[in-house]
Amino acid sequence: MLYGKQGAWVTRLTERGYTYCLWEPTVPRVSDIYAKCVIYLYPSISLAQKGERYGGSGFLFGLPVPGYDKRFIHFAVTNSHVVRKPANTVIRINTADDELDYITIPNKHWLHHDWCDIAISPLVVEHDKYENVLVGPGDLLTEKIAASHDIGLGDDCFIVGRFINHEGKQKNRPSLRFGNIAQMPGDPLVLDDGSAQEGFLVEARSISGYSGSPVFVEIRPFAHGARPMNSSGRGGPWLLGIDFCHVPVTEKIYSRKTMKESKTNFVKGNSGMMGVIPAWRLLEMMDYADVKSLIERQ
Repeated sequence: MLYGKQGAWVTRLTERGYTYCLWEPTVPRVSDIYAKCVIYLYPSISLAQKGERYGGSGFLFGLPVPGYDKRFIHFAVTNSHVVRKPANTVIRINTADDELDYITIPNKHWLHHDWCDIAISPLVVEHDKYENVLVGPGDLLTEKIAASHDIGLGDDCFIVGRFINHEGKQKNRPSLRFGNIAQMPGDPLVLDDGSAQEGFLVEARSISGYSGSPVFVEIRPFAHGARPMNSSGRGGPWLLGIDFCHVPVTEKIYSRKTMKESKTNFVKGNSGMMGVIPAWRLLEMMDYADVKSLIERQ
């Protein structure tokens, strides 16, 4: 719906100098707390300290321990391809005293989804020493929530991750990108290496460096209540999923002199589309035997 509650009348001038007003929709303000779940990943501590153009993004997930109040098992979450090739296994994280710290998680400590591009690692930290907040199970979009709230094409998304050209030197400064669901999960997305991956397509002017970033979806409030909301009135944000790729496009190359098409060369461009692994694939990893064993030992 174009004319929702989020917006304002903007005054403009005609060619003759007369005023007129148009309703200008605005992007809803996103709470700063969403930037605090993000972590950065690098191949080494030295590269992390320099903030070099390597690695990817991730976030912290908290699984409540049954029978305990406010006790969680922490998990670092990112893509399998981020921690495998090359091995970006050093986490750069903000501390509570406004500094940076570095946590090394060797490759053998990462648990990988059976067929999705998701990697998680249990991580017990002194939580009061860090400013990061946890994404919890109740923040994840499930297939049931998606159906009951009619989540679909055009719904608003925001992505929180590492903009490698301006990621922050003294501390992590995650950047947000905004977009919309362009395609629901269905046919697998086929990547350059021939592998196929289930995912949403999100139009968000995606670029590299955001692999592993959390992607959130939110239902905007509408003037006539056209969308179902839960009893608390909440319309998100929910974790839609995990960014795992930006989808390229190929453009032909022509000779400037002859305007003939090259048969061997082409230019790879950015379509602006990102692939997002559904959040419910992360949730199903919480039922893996290794994770259940950890919970039982708490």
